[in-house]
Order: sequence, then structure tokens, then C-alpha cells
Amino acid sequence: MAGLKFRRGLKTDLPTLAAGEPGFCTDTYELFIGSAGGNKNIPASSVRFYGYSASTADDASVTLPTHTLTGHGFVIAGNNVETAEFYLTTDGTVTLVYNSDNVVANANTDANLCIGTAVQTPLLIKNRLGSPSVLTIVFWYV
Repeated sequence: MAGLKFRRGLKTDLPTLAAGEPGFCTDTYELFIGSAGGNKNIPASSVRFYGYSASTADDASVTLPTHTLTGHGFVIAGNNVETAEFYLTTDGTVTLVYNSDNVVANANTDANLCIGTAVQTPLLIKNRLGSPSVLTIVFWYV
């Protein structure tokens, strides 16, 4: 399984994060999320987690929980057949951090794993790979 990494380091060295990008301060144990207005401190008590792992039929969707600020996650289809890490902004726009060939964002296209079938909230992840596949999703959001 692919690893997921946050930007991390001392608070004094925290760079300006991209919108939706998480950053963790190893000295103060604070979590920040990048936004158009700069880095936003996210109290640990406000971060939520969603996990899903189940066989998902072709053309079926998994609906992620509604977020208010941002979200970050990864999805694996099958036995690492298709993988992606993604950010989600307040308006429902998905940005792929990395992805395998048959993963698309903000689109509903055949023969792909679709993360967001449009700019939407709540976010849908849709299996359009042509056959049932086990989807494993990890998503944290505020």
C-alpha cells in the first residue's frame, strides 16, 4: 500500500501550504491545512476520520461525509490496481496529489475510478472500472 505523508517539521519551518494540503508541527503537535487565505490551524478535536473498505459494484458510488473546510484522503481499488491521494476544497473541488492511470477527478468517465463525478459536496467516489472492485478509502476532514 502506498504511504501517505504530511508536510511536517518544526512550527518555525512550516511553509505556506497549498489549499487543502495538511502540515503537522512536530514540536507543538499542531495540525495546519493550507487555504487561499494562508495556513489554518485545525484543533485536533475538530478533525474527523472516515474509513471504508468493501466490494463496490461497477457504476456504484461511495458517498463521503460532508466537510465544512477541507478534506484529504486516499483510495485504493482492488489489490493496488488503481490508487490516488487527493485534497478536497470547501466547494467540492478535488485535486489529485498522485494517481494511477485510470483515476480521474471531478469527472464521470467510463473505465476509470472517479473521485468526484463533478465539483460536488458531499463527495462521491464512483467505480467505473468495468467490474466490481474492493474500494479502500481513508478520508479525514474538517
